[in-house]
Amino acid sequence: MCSPLIGFGLMAAGTGVGMWQMEEQRRSQKKAMRFQRQMAEENRLLAEKQAEDLRQAGHKAESEARSKAKRLAASQQASLAGSGLALGEGTSAQLLQDTMHRGHVDAITARENYERERHAALVSAKQYSLQKQMIGAQKFDSLGTIATGLSGLGQMAGFGYQWSKTDDSFFWNSPGKK
Repeated sequence: MCSPLIGFGLMAAGTGVGMWQMEEQRRSQKKAMRFQRQMAEENRLLAEKQAEDLRQAGHKAESEARSKAKRLAASQQASLAGSGLALGEGTSAQLLQDTMHRGHVDAITARENYERERHAALVSAKQYSLQKQMIGAQKFDSLGTIATGLSGLGQMAGFGYQWSKTDDSFFWNSPGKK
């Protein structure tokens, strides 16, 4: 038979190890959440940078489309003038007006395409921001560690109570103690 003190000591050690394990798990989860918050913040910043880059690219694409239309209209004017046609009336005027209109539509289309991509990047940035907030709202307190400790202490108290109610000669193998 083993001594009740050994059993009591093993219970105490088990409780201590359980508490240590719970605390290590809490710390590990807290560290992982901190890393996830940092990643969400970095992703938010990258998405915002991408949105700004897309805004600038949209302006550039719009400007290039307008310049291209102006160059085409100037080339058409030169060709029409070289052919001896009157530029301000009839078919030649309609041709130049159509060219400028198509250039305007192309410029707006280019800008709107980049704006859609920019909007998607801004939505992503907002999602990362919300993700960071949600991660930050999670709590990893020491209740698990405390619960493990209280549970172990309760078992130890129960063991001690049972021990106090028994004939200790059974445990100690000491004859004649009754």
